Amino acid sequence: MLKMNLILSLIILMSCSDQNEPVEQQILGKWEWISSVGGFAGTRITPATSNETQVIVFSKEKIARYKNDSLISEKPYHIEQGKTVFSNKDQDILVEGDDNSGIRLVLKVSGDTLELANNFVDGFGHTYVRSE
Repeated sequence: MLKMNLILSLIILMSCSDQNEPVEQQILGKWEWISSVGGFAGTRITPATSNETQVIVFSKEKIARYKNDSLISEKPYHIEQGKTVFSNKDQDILVEGDDNSGIRLVLKVSGDTLELANNFVDGFGHTYVRSE
């Protein structure tokens, strides 16, 4: 009986995922850019085709962006819910900077993959993987 309880407990623990965490917690850390796809022609850009690396680091207060290991921006951010071109249902939207002039990107986290997308037709979608 004890063995059965232990196995059942392990199964329950393994089935729990970080997806239950708020998205604000899921994004914390360092993310490396893998690819960007979009535009009218459906262009695909990668570190190999662009000859550059990009990294995003989320702390609780700020988002820092790096290109080729050089800091290019550091701004406050927040996440809000809103309608997007992808769905009539509210989705997570990352707002970089202030509410009036900040960059707004649709945000989705799936495990160790982060997707950021422009919220307009023919925009680009950017994929990152967690590195720390």
